[in-house]
Amino acid sequence: LRAEFFRNIWMVEKARKNFDEDEIELFRKVYSDAKEDGDFDIENVELVADITHYCIKGLEVPFIYGRLGHGLTEESSRPLVAKVVYGALGKSGLK
Repeated sequence: LRAEFFRNIWMVEKARKNFDEDEIELFRKVYSDAKEDGDFDIENVELVADITHYCIKGLEVPFIYGRLGHGLTEESSRPLVAKVVYGALGKSGLK
């Protein structure tokens, strides 16, 4: 069973490769523009784009199975998520 799982995950990763590259490039563009505008305080846009992508990718399965934020409403979880995201990007909160 474990060998089959790893074969399947490899196939999924291979199929996702182009999507992953596009997603990372989108993060780079958004972060670069926001950095230039003074909206985000990011020292290394490339690294932060990679980290953001892989953090979100790691949340996909728990999100799909409803294991992320169990019992929280969108209204109550939004400020918590904003605090984490904006804190990582050098901002104090939502506009």
